[in-house]
Amino acid sequence: MSTPVRVAAFLSGLVAVFVLALAVGRMVDPGTAPAAQHEAAGGHGHPEAAAPTATPAVHLALAARSLVPANDVPVSFQVQDQDGHAVTAYDVKHEKDLHLIVLGTRGLTDYQHVHPTLAADGTWTARVRLEPGTSYRLYADGSTGGSDFVATADLFTVGGHPAPGPVPEPATRARVAGLSVALDDSDGTARVSVSRGGAPVTLQPYLGALGHLVVIRVDDLAYLHVHPEDGPRPTFMVAGLAPGRYRYFFDFQVDGVVHTAAFTRDVGTGMPMGSEEHSDDNH
Repeated sequence: MSTPVRVAAFLSGLVAVFVLALAVGRMVDPGTAPAAQHEAAGGHGHPEAAAPTATPAVHLALAARSLVPANDVPVSFQVQDQDGHAVTAYDVKHEKDLHLIVLGTRGLTDYQHVHPTLAADGTWTARVRLEPGTSYRLYADGSTGGSDFVATADLFTVGGHPAPGPVPEPATRARVAGLSVALDDSDGTARVSVSRGGAPVTLQPYLGALGHLVVIRVDDLAYLHVHPEDGPRPTFMVAGLAPGRYRYFFDFQVDGVVHTAAFTRDVGTGMPMGSEEHSDDNH
């Protein structure tokens, strides 16, 4: 397939994908949320991530929605089908059976990407860091029976919390653990480079790729998870984003340690389609 045709197919597929993701993102407490097919076939240089044949209707059922905050809190949940039965069989996707994104809704700076463990009855347990008096949006990102899904739910913590700070202002550079992370999204793709003391840093593969990009729309917490094109530098194709402000979270690995860089980006009618949000935060 020629490059123009491939890109056109990717763009049209991703527009549909993000529309589904928006539907998921609007649900505060979904009952049966349609799965979001968030990776277009062949769109990210990973042939194994083929387009699913169907999108199962699943929802995220938390064992408890209110928890006591701490640095290592067990959070248990099931991914359930429309009849309330726990899903127990999962496809390995980017080296894991399930990816759980935990995002604090206060300022959208508290981001965690963890991998829970599965019990025989279909109950997942993840250990996460929770702050007092905070709400969190959970995104369970996985695949079952060859079909991708994203199931969401909200949990809350007890205790007082100071007034939340604003969402960080747009920027294309971030620092994390002594590393400088730069984002270039001027041409409709998002290219990320990492350096230390002005010298380029070689990224190590993390979950089968040179980085992972999670995009969250600020106003409704819509979700998109993208993987890079093949190449020496992480390059993400993200297209069809509706105008608005986004947080981009770029997960990457250096010297055996996983970091997260977070960026705030504004997408508007004057920006090229495919402008992308990368957020640079500590993991």
